[in-house]
Amino acid sequence: MITSIFRRHKKSCPYKSTGRGEDRYCLCPFWADGDLPGMKLPRSTGATSKNEATRIARSWENVETKTETVVPSPDAPGITLGDAITKYLETVKRDLEESTVDKYKVFFRQFKTFAISRGIVQLAAFTTDDLEMFRTTWKDGRNAGVNKMDRLKQFFKKATERGWIRTNPAADIKSGKRKDAQKLPFTANQVQTIFATAEKKRIETASSGKKNAQRLYALVLFLRYSGLRIGDAVNCPIDRLDSKGRLRLYTAKTGAHVYVKLHPDAVAALESIPKMSEERWFWSGNGKLRTAVTKWQDRLRHLFRDAGIADGHPHRFRHTFATDALNKGVPLQQVAAFLGNSMRIVEKHYGTWGDEQQRNADEALARTFQKEPETVETEGETEPEWVEKKSRLGTRKVQEKRIVN
Repeated sequence: MITSIFRRHKKSCPYKSTGRGEDRYCLCPFWADGDLPGMKLPRSTGATSKNEATRIARSWENVETKTETVVPSPDAPGITLGDAITKYLETVKRDLEESTVDKYKVFFRQFKTFAISRGIVQLAAFTTDDLEMFRTTWKDGRNAGVNKMDRLKQFFKKATERGWIRTNPAADIKSGKRKDAQKLPFTANQVQTIFATAEKKRIETASSGKKNAQRLYALVLFLRYSGLRIGDAVNCPIDRLDSKGRLRLYTAKTGAHVYVKLHPDAVAALESIPKMSEERWFWSGNGKLRTAVTKWQDRLRHLFRDAGIADGHPHRFRHTFATDALNKGVPLQQVAAFLGNSMRIVEKHYGTWGDEQQRNADEALARTFQKEPETVETEGETEPEWVEKKSRLGTRKVQEKRIVN
């Protein structure tokens, strides 16, 4: 049975040091502890209200007593939600990045918690109303909610195709519309401030952290001038950089390599740092790549804080690379090739009209202007007068200047 409900404070919570006793002033989730057959405790209820957490925990007790007597409906398959999720994750792991699979795992943990609170064990027991109610528990922004609904719909679609359930309860639910905002690049001043702060750290950091400070400076330059995502930058092999200072991004379908020319400062920084391994600049190759990426994200977060960039994020270097390339006249098709995206995606995210585009347009139009020809007065020239001229269409009067000799 459930023996206690307590608030487990996050690392960032100012009440972390107070322990379980302090549960009044923050929004960290409540956890339940006790002893329930088949359920590992303590575990999070996902609720920030103690009353709601208690209700969810008590529902776990009810489900545990029901699971032994649950009899699958004769007209529906008897696969449980847990078994269906396990099978589904096994299929998507082959096609998705590790970071994306992790997002699916977090989502399904939330889904399982909701199912337990509703007393649902069999996958076939879910109705459209249940899924709509599950949707109301999401506290995410619009785009994150759309992503979750897409995952839910894909899961039930696969379950239907595999014969785990007879009908798809998510088929009639709309995913909603994403609000695609313009990707925000760093300004030129922000980039210079970040570079200067990283350079200062590289010079002033004590010997114990000197190597990582040098690598951090190189990583900042590498992210800014390669357009790579941080995961790809950390995992980038050294042999992709050729003698001409070009970074090989990937091989196109035609068999030709796609390169991006790096800034000389970025090349010099990469060549001078102590490498993490023989194969890579920023990762030893031991352990999970995700762990290495998280460490570099933490170092970059501290760098942005020291540089006074309140909303700094590594992915903004990619936005800066794309926006700056377009502003400098690099064709949309080439920028899309560098980013590994379609032109439609690049245009949608980076093609919004801004001050730089307007300035470039003004300068381009100004170059098309021609000085209007001036009328040059010559000696003996008189005022225009009307004269008759004959043509095959008849006689007509026109105005022209007459020159007096």
